[in-house]
Amino acid sequence: MPSLRGDRGKGAYTGQNLLLFLLTLAHSDGFAATLAKGKASHTLLQRRFAPRKVVRLLPPTSGDGFAFPILFFTDSHRSYHFYKTVFSAYKTGWQMLLRRVYSKDRERSGVMRRLFLFLFLWTVCFTAGAEEAVPVSGGERSFPENHQKIETENGEDRFFILTWKENKEAVWYDLQIFPEEEFFGRKEMKPPVYTNSHVFRNGIILPGSVFSSYKGRGGLYFRVRGIGLDGTVISDFSPPCDLKKAARFLQEPAPLPRVHYHEGNGTVLLYPAYSFVPVPGAAAYEVEVAEEKTAEETGEMFDYPVYRDVVTSPDLFDPFPRIGTFYWRVRGLDEAGEPLGTWSKPEKIVNDPSEKREVGILGDSISHGGGRMAYSPADWSYNYAAYLDFPVMNFSRSGDETSMMAERFARDVLPFHVRYLLILGGTNNLRLGKSADSVISDLRTIGNMCREADIIPVFLTLPPIDPQRIEMYYHQKTAEDWKASFQKVNDWIRGELHIDTALPFESYETMPAGLAADGLHPDAKAKEMMAAVINREMKKIMAAETEKKQSASAEKRGKT
Repeated sequence: MPSLRGDRGKGAYTGQNLLLFLLTLAHSDGFAATLAKGKASHTLLQRRFAPRKVVRLLPPTSGDGFAFPILFFTDSHRSYHFYKTVFSAYKTGWQMLLRRVYSKDRERSGVMRRLFLFLFLWTVCFTAGAEEAVPVSGGERSFPENHQKIETENGEDRFFILTWKENKEAVWYDLQIFPEEEFFGRKEMKPPVYTNSHVFRNGIILPGSVFSSYKGRGGLYFRVRGIGLDGTVISDFSPPCDLKKAARFLQEPAPLPRVHYHEGNGTVLLYPAYSFVPVPGAAAYEVEVAEEKTAEETGEMFDYPVYRDVVTSPDLFDPFPRIGTFYWRVRGLDEAGEPLGTWSKPEKIVNDPSEKREVGILGDSISHGGGRMAYSPADWSYNYAAYLDFPVMNFSRSGDETSMMAERFARDVLPFHVRYLLILGGTNNLRLGKSADSVISDLRTIGNMCREADIIPVFLTLPPIDPQRIEMYYHQKTAEDWKASFQKVNDWIRGELHIDTALPFESYETMPAGLAADGLHPDAKAKEMMAAVINREMKKIMAAETEKKQSASAEKRGKT
């Protein structure tokens, strides 16, 4: 890293985000000031100012000082560096500096004396009793992990949550909480008091002690930046945000559900994903699902949950279809499996067949939703159904092969009486070496069952994959003939009523990392591209079907 040096000086200070004042002594105008911030980079205003007489302010380098600039003076022949505390500078360097200034430039000694004396006295008064923030190394947490109760200043045991705008390309985020103090009317960022370089998704729950444990001057602020799948930084830090204004204190010390179903396009899943923001100190999480009708029978629906599971990650994919009205909740568990805090407030799930939706989707994880390793079907940006121009009922289930889709067709699809069914499946079969003929046979079976139920099947072509990244992230090898198998299945699909969702990617040999980071699941941008094709073609399919109905109706009236 570059260093800051005076002319021909031996001393140097290196560091990031320095506060650097350049006070330039002019021949006729006294002195002027300019502020430069950056990675040890600075510029000097020349104009009418004398380059020979420069007073600079730099932070001390010794560990026994506090972070306030100490003066040094330089000219075109020598540099004098003072990096000690104000006290040591006063004892050893202050008078020497004044003597040298006086002997070097006798006529301006009065200006310099007054300037140095003012800054010295202001520094001593301003920094009296101050404590310097201790920086935390990357990824290390500065607050206790194992706690059930967090005392804030008013004695309440509370958590608070921070959220920020989602970066669709980020797999996780680097979070910093730091003090900001004012010097000379300018804000200065101090070393972080909390860092966490592995915050999954755009929110985190923290203990109230973040506020109560900080005793320094200035307010606390936070900033985040996106981190890619390979651990590289993919965005700049966000602008600093006032922590007190952004923090939202939680009523209960519980995980916070981050998914709300039945609130827009693509948000109705027959196989829900339960996603939540984890709480500090939890080693695992218990999720319960209850059916609404049990409340009428027992008075408390969670006395008899229909499903319960324990997970260590903040996501759970429900393996069962949820037809009707259900509620789910989650709580943290400690390392011994004992409850940590309380249950979250129940969240409602409604999959009501009486809400007639004209279009359904049947598929595997590509249609179920999620991507970029960190995102689940509960993250709507990674679900192509969220970008569609029409409401849909999503019957997809992650991990399915086409035979599984055919097996559950009657149970999952028929109760909802959809008019059109978008069918996308076969990727899991073909990448694991199953034959293209078996996939085609399953798809044909699903199509026939649709027609028997007066449902119009619309097949979607298979987007490409990238075997190298699939092996890298899932440790699974892909069948060597996958391209030929994909091509054979897609050729069959293109002979049926279909939408060519593979078309946007036809110029790629394999799916690019920028469109499917893990090589298997299309990311947000790719899902949006797929949805654009579906929107365009479904308009044509629906229009053709409407015209067909009208023609049939007119023909029927003509016969009568």
